[in-house]
Amino acid sequence: MTSPEAVGGSIRHMAKEEMEERKENGGKREARTRRMKRISKKRAIVLMKTMMVVTTTTTATKMMMTMGAQMILIILVMIHDSGTPAVRTEEETKIETKIEHPKPQDITAAGGSGSSRQ
Repeated sequence: MTSPEAVGGSIRHMAKEEMEERKENGGKREARTRRMKRISKKRAIVLMKTMMVVTTTTTATKMMMTMGAQMILIILVMIHDSGTPAVRTEEETKIETKIEHPKPQDITAAGGSGSSRQ
């Protein structure tokens, strides 16, 4: 099991390599795609191991407890929201308008490949 310091060090080393690649080829796009591939190969194994450790340490009962707590929290939030007066912040109204009124481009994309036309 690798320590977080080791992981951080390797990421730093990879960033240095990536900067060198950018200097060599001049293009940012190629360096970025290469970096993504490198991360997926090197980091995937480490990430998988860390995830396995996390899942094994948290037992099924703990998982169930947290799930139950989350459900209760969600229900409480829903009750609280239904009880609150209809005064909303600007951000909330912006989000709602985005959801309620999609752009015409979105509608055409959702229709898709002439299915609406007959």
